[in-house]
Amino acid sequence: MKKFGKRLLAFLLAGSLGLLSACSGSDTPAQSSSGDVPKAGNTAMGRYIEEEYAWPQEVTRSAGMFRLSDGSLRVLGSIFDPGTFHPWYFYSSKDGGKSWQKEEESPLSNLDSDAFIQAATYDREGNFYFTYTVYSQEFQDILNEAMSTGEIPEDLTYPPDHHMKVAPDGTMTELSIEMDKDSMGRDAFTGYQIADNGDMVVENYGTLASYDLASGKKKNSFVPQNGVDDYLLIGGTVYIVSGNEIVLYDLESGEATGETIPMEGYSGGGALSVGEDQKSIVRADSTGIYRYLLDGSVWEQIVEGSLTSLGMPSVHIGSIFEMENGDFLVRSSGDDGYQLLHYTFSADTPAVPTEEMNVYSLSDSSTLRQAIGLYQREHPELRINFTVALDPDTAITASDAIRSLNTELLAGKGPDLLVLDSLPIDSYIEKGVLSDLSSAVSPLAQSGELLENIANTYSKDGKLFAVPARFGVPELWGPSELIDSAKDLSSFADWVVAEHERNPQARALIRMKPEQLISDFYYTCAPAWRDEDGSIKEAEFEKFLTDIKRIADAVQEIPADYPYPFDDEGTNFLWGGVYWANGLVNTVLGLSQTTEDLASPDAAATYRGDGKFAILPGQAQNVYVPQTLLGINQNSTQQENALGLIETVLSYEVQKNDFEDGYCLNIKALDESALTPYEEGDDGMQAPLYIDGEEKIFQIIWPSDETMAGIMEKIKGLSTPSTADPVLLQMILDETKDFFAGAKTAGEATAALVQRTQAYLAE
Repeated sequence: MKKFGKRLLAFLLAGSLGLLSACSGSDTPAQSSSGDVPKAGNTAMGRYIEEEYAWPQEVTRSAGMFRLSDGSLRVLGSIFDPGTFHPWYFYSSKDGGKSWQKEEESPLSNLDSDAFIQAATYDREGNFYFTYTVYSQEFQDILNEAMSTGEIPEDLTYPPDHHMKVAPDGTMTELSIEMDKDSMGRDAFTGYQIADNGDMVVENYGTLASYDLASGKKKNSFVPQNGVDDYLLIGGTVYIVSGNEIVLYDLESGEATGETIPMEGYSGGGALSVGEDQKSIVRADSTGIYRYLLDGSVWEQIVEGSLTSLGMPSVHIGSIFEMENGDFLVRSSGDDGYQLLHYTFSADTPAVPTEEMNVYSLSDSSTLRQAIGLYQREHPELRINFTVALDPDTAITASDAIRSLNTELLAGKGPDLLVLDSLPIDSYIEKGVLSDLSSAVSPLAQSGELLENIANTYSKDGKLFAVPARFGVPELWGPSELIDSAKDLSSFADWVVAEHERNPQARALIRMKPEQLISDFYYTCAPAWRDEDGSIKEAEFEKFLTDIKRIADAVQEIPADYPYPFDDEGTNFLWGGVYWANGLVNTVLGLSQTTEDLASPDAAATYRGDGKFAILPGQAQNVYVPQTLLGINQNSTQQENALGLIETVLSYEVQKNDFEDGYCLNIKALDESALTPYEEGDDGMQAPLYIDGEEKIFQIIWPSDETMAGIMEKIKGLSTPSTADPVLLQMILDETKDFFAGAKTAGEATAALVQRTQAYLAE
């Protein structure tokens, strides 16, 4: 769960956890992958191969990872524990990050037990710099009290930051630096580096300034037009990543040199470091690892990100190091903590993978990208090409993309693995386009590793033609009276109409417009009026329109001067719960994609003293939405790898990641997602809301074990699949506008839709 912890202390420390990396190496030139590539037969050989190294096991909070002048690595770390401070230690590695040893004694051993290290770095002479703040128990108590009341004392004084320098012989000196201050009166910084001339270059949320450590005075400010995303110090020059270029500044004068380094294709994020030869810049991001020679003009790609785990959504790159032997080490972080990715040049590996597998999807998928990264790591001989048809940069429509794909598939061509979301899967099954997945999926489902009812969604005649990796859950939270009485769409509409008659000022739903209501109730109603061949059942659809209009007419009559505006595009479950708790709406509903969605509405029900959870009622019951729906092209020559990738997608290692793209099919991952994400002593999160000029604080905690168990039992027992056809949904919206405007009857709108649908299905 995204934690906006009640403890203001956690807020104060946020932003102090940025991991700084300092590289200082010898003059030994690094090996390069450029130049002549050895060949075996007609195959070019030589490529960097990825391997995951172990992070120091007990370190769950780090103030930096550094490479020293002797080539060794050092991590400065502690234990993350909300509201509690733990000692800081150095962990060193002399084998390039393969193994780590804890240094029991260091200059940090004598720090106060309530000290928190905000930032740290090394200079090229081996001096160590760090900044710490002592948050006494008394101060922590004041902050926690302030958060519980929502009021921070005006005379609250924050403890000072201590900027320290530790010489190689262990001598420690406190530095006096006249840093800029933030709005709370604290030194304003998120990290710093030490330049060759001894200046400290300080970063603070997109700004950069240098300080003379001898006098403690500020020397220069560096203010590129597009802010500061990252920076490097090389000699007397500051290299600042700003937008899609690196802007060069003179360290002494503070002026831009007029030189820039373009960064075409830069994906954002990532990390920079000085190359081992001190004459180049090394960069790592989700697209790969690159090198730029300072006297050159182009970025050379050393490692292709798509062949590694760098492109996985769970990988957030914090630093990169080029080692003496030409290897690279990337430190990243994610929900599972820190990880080290090691890249070494393998002369025996083909420069380009000898096999290819093509994966196709209309929209992007974080879950699939995560699985592709893991599978690529285990299969360096294979290149997986992931095509997203509806890329934001293209003008292609969904119908055009589907038509083009269908032409390829029916010609016996097309991609190897298909993400079937929004594709005509029933037609593919009927035409024999899809392979049987039973050999890979059925054993997992039968053994209890997967939710068997969801896994078998597309089981037919003893064969399994597709499997959802995730699933969405249409959910409703509301008063007990509603949950107990509304068992279908008509009874839900009855309640909305009655509620409006009781209190015309009340807002029953967040989303009110007819097109929004159609989208919200599509999943729980479509199974009742869509036939197996995709055609529309007229009587059932006409009833759907009639009930949607009853709801829309009731909620649309809310006066235009209703004091609480809402986003027309709706809101997520977090803010839906906040609005419900404060009486601004009477229900929270929508398609839930994660157990995190349960916390805020459940807290709202507790806050109001009444409220329940239910699967959203409609014209069908117990509905779930299969998502990241995977199938294999019957004509693919990569059947084994495609099945292997599907098994990886369904594995605990992938499913445990919450990308908010659906509930887990893997039972172990699903059960873990229901557990509270809060450590003992952490009392959840708070969300502010301003009503009539008054600030209200809404406390959100994780649902109780009993509540969560009841909800998970309902979710695990869902039995009616419902998928969206974006082309059909748009047709529905188009053909029903006149009905909701009063220009057509429900029967006329239904007849027009039926006719248009028949033409669409005949294509």
